[in-house]
Amino acid sequence: MKSPPIEHIWRSCTVALGLSAIMLTTWAQAPERTGPATAAPAGVLPATPAAEQATRAPASPEQLARMQASQRYHQAEFERTQRRQRELQALKPRQYDPALRENAPPAYFPNTSITPEEPPAVPQTHGLDLSQHSPEVAKAYFNWLCANEAGDFIFHKVEGVDSVFEMRPREEYSQGWVRTSKYFWEDPVGRAVSADKGVFYQPEVEGMYPGRHGSSSNYKKWYDRAAAEGLKIMPYEQYNPEQGYVTTEAQARPIDQARYGPGRFVRFTRVWPTHPEYDRDPQGHIRMFQDRRHLNPAFPSPVSPEVDNWVYSIHVDEFHTYLKSRGHIPPQAQMGDRVQSKYGFMWRGIARSPHDREFGIAGNEVLVYDLTTNKLLGVRRNFLWAPLINDEPRSSAIWLLGRGQRVCRDHQERFEKMVLPPPDPYVGLTVSIE
Repeated sequence: MKSPPIEHIWRSCTVALGLSAIMLTTWAQAPERTGPATAAPAGVLPATPAAEQATRAPASPEQLARMQASQRYHQAEFERTQRRQRELQALKPRQYDPALRENAPPAYFPNTSITPEEPPAVPQTHGLDLSQHSPEVAKAYFNWLCANEAGDFIFHKVEGVDSVFEMRPREEYSQGWVRTSKYFWEDPVGRAVSADKGVFYQPEVEGMYPGRHGSSSNYKKWYDRAAAEGLKIMPYEQYNPEQGYVTTEAQARPIDQARYGPGRFVRFTRVWPTHPEYDRDPQGHIRMFQDRRHLNPAFPSPVSPEVDNWVYSIHVDEFHTYLKSRGHIPPQAQMGDRVQSKYGFMWRGIARSPHDREFGIAGNEVLVYDLTTNKLLGVRRNFLWAPLINDEPRSSAIWLLGRGQRVCRDHQERFEKMVLPPPDPYVGLTVSIE
């Protein structure tokens, strides 16, 4: 699930703050009406006394506490976002400074006593004079990087991994100058190629449930079998056992701490496919394809704007209602101060020469580690060549794909799931694909 632009977060925070203040004032101060009831419009049944009483009943202490908690959180988040916007605005005069980079948080290694292993260095044997900033040199240099450095390199594959830790979060930005700066983003590649993002905007969903990124031969096998038997599978969403971890961990965000309590890390464990709400056929067999309507008969599609906005709610019941409305089964959440996963993955930007960004070239790596030994299990390396808006030193670059950009590998599969394949949750289950 993609992270929403910051302006959407601003708008949601503003709306939430306004609604909270209005509702608190209304509930706490609404007087009892003593005059005659207003006549109902023609064709509309008058409200029952019980309904009228419910509409003007004061809020309970629990309701007031929920509203006040939401108001405090959204106020703090709004102020944090404003501070971040001011910091970025102050950096705008430096947008053409080659030394400018985003202040991204470093990766977290639970074992700090061992230096993390690095991938082997690749000798720069291209023989090009990179001081000549010409399109021809840029093209030749990019092609050399693609041929000699880019690719997936798996040093040690571990089967049946049920828990992974996202070692490095990624922050989103909405300013226009940030999106086109040649220098600001540490890793433009991971922002352009979806499978290389290495980011969980919603750890509750991303990485845990099958079918979130890309396709696979296993899904095609089930699809072909269903099609051959004449089964109708179009209404069902793809749930692929090759693509789901039982547990995902991440550094706790402020909203995680507001929802689930204090702690440095948040751990989400799926209840699928043994959850009683999971979709089963009339014989009780677990379905290979899950129909959202079977899970959520009370929610029409599309869902109401109120439920849709609960993606930002700090209250677990409201957030879980949102997840169900999207066809997801809410996982179990646990806060803690230490990482329990044995394996993790991270992203980082790389440069192979001081001239990379002048050419509009950026590189990235996704690295997978054994967190006990800090041994490197695999690395995915990729490069992006973005056309410069002009040839001047103060040029900007368009890093997003689709406007003439070239990428060495347009990956469709998440690399950590290639190095650390999760267990097949269908083993031992009687599965129906009808």
